[in-house]
Amino acid sequence: MNILNAALLATSVAFSSIALAQESSIDNVKVNVTTLPDTLLVDNLSNETFILDLYGEQYTLQPASGLTFICQGNTHLEILLPEMIHDYFEVNCSSHVTFTQDFTTKQ
Repeated sequence: MNILNAALLATSVAFSSIALAQESSIDNVKVNVTTLPDTLLVDNLSNETFILDLYGEQYTLQPASGLTFICQGNTHLEILLPEMIHDYFEVNCSSHVTFTQDFTTKQ
C-alpha cells in the first residue's frame, strides 16, 4: 500500500466515524464534528452550572446535563459564555461540544 492510499484510507475511516476533533479556545472544552446534519449537541460533564449563549438565546446548563440545538440557516455557530470575560468560540453546526469534568468558569 503506497502512502497516498494509506492517507486516503485513514481519511475515509476518520470521516466514517462519528466525530472528528476540532479545537476550542476554552480550556477543558472538547469539540467534535459529527455526522448529524445541522445539529449541535452540548454536554456538561463538569460540576459547574453556567449559561451558554447561542446568538442571543441563553441556556442554563446544570451539571450532568446537555442540550440539542437545531441550526437554522447557519453552517457555524458562535458559542458565548457570558459569565466568562471575552470567552467564546465558533463551531460547525454539526458538532458535539463537551464541557469536561475539569471545566470551570473561574478565571
